[in-house]
Amino acid sequence: MNPQQLLIIKCRLRAMLLRKEPQELTDAEIAQLKALASDEDIQEAIKKSLEEQGKANKPELKITGVDSKVAILRKARRAAIKAGWTGEQIDGFVHKAQGGDYGRLLQMCEAYFNVV
Repeated sequence: MNPQQLLIIKCRLRAMLLRKEPQELTDAEIAQLKALASDEDIQEAIKKSLEEQGKANKPELKITGVDSKVAILRKARRAAIKAGWTGEQIDGFVHKAQGGDYGRLLQMCEAYFNVV
């Protein structure tokens, strides 16, 4: 892979990552990001970047001992506000988290927060 190709790949990856929050990337999009790069070093850099961004943007959410969907959503909302999420981000999370059963709520919390 020549330096020009490497630069193009880096630009595409950066543009894609900047458009979305890491937790909003689907598995297909992550696979697409990895497919853009055939070089193992680039693939490792992509993986590391996604992990770092995901951890940096995920506020901590303590839900141990909380078994009510309403209580979990209330705690999640408070953690998101404390982390500086916008109203739109919070509403998006709540909308996705409410659309299902208790298991779906826990999955969404794990996707958007560092659950402890």
